Amino acid sequence: MPAYRDSDTVRKLSGEIDQLRIHASQPRVKLSETIREMINYCNANMQSDHLINPEKENPFKPKKTCLIL
Repeated sequence: MPAYRDSDTVRKLSGEIDQLRIHASQPRVKLSETIREMINYCNANMQSDHLINPEKENPFKPKKTCLIL
């Protein structure tokens, strides 16, 4: 195996190790706390959520032109 491939592999692996160290240093939060925060956020912003309270008239809905049907 040529030397340049070995150095390339070492460089890639050291980059992966650095990335894994960054991920390992991130603070972890318990799932129960995160879910509770998400529920509180959703409840607090429910009135301004367009998926829960849609607009009365959809601007993308095609206009009805035939009044007979």
